[in-house]
Amino acid sequence: MATTINQQPSNDHENCIASHNNVRTQKGCRPLQWHDGLAHEAETYAQRRASMNKMQHSGAQGQGENLYMSTGDAPFEQAVQSWLGEEKKYRGEMIGEGNFAEWGHFTQCLWHGTTHVGMGKAKAQNGSTYIVARYWPQGNMAGERPF
Repeated sequence: MATTINQQPSNDHENCIASHNNVRTQKGCRPLQWHDGLAHEAETYAQRRASMNKMQHSGAQGQGENLYMSTGDAPFEQAVQSWLGEEKKYRGEMIGEGNFAEWGHFTQCLWHGTTHVGMGKAKAQNGSTYIVARYWPQGNMAGERPF
């Protein structure tokens, strides 16, 4: 059984937005805004992943999605920093070129057309934390660059 993590600091989503937007500003991208509906969907999906104790993308239509798993407690910020850390592997390729698995989370975080994000998390029975971010509109469109 998965449990929703409701004891997160009230500024957890503010920190993750600030981290996204600091890098987005550096790359000339519009800032992201928090979206409660996306956050609800992300939390629901995090609960599903935690209950199965398995990482797997949802395939949600029209939304981008980043996943993260930690063996213990983790704030949203930890997941965002992990995704943004993929920048060092990104060489400016268009989506569909290069090794997308190494930098695809980063490019979704910085996608030029994405305007909103919501995140959710849940804890698995073994203590692992599953974090899901949902982005709208989705990024990582084949043949395009993020910024």
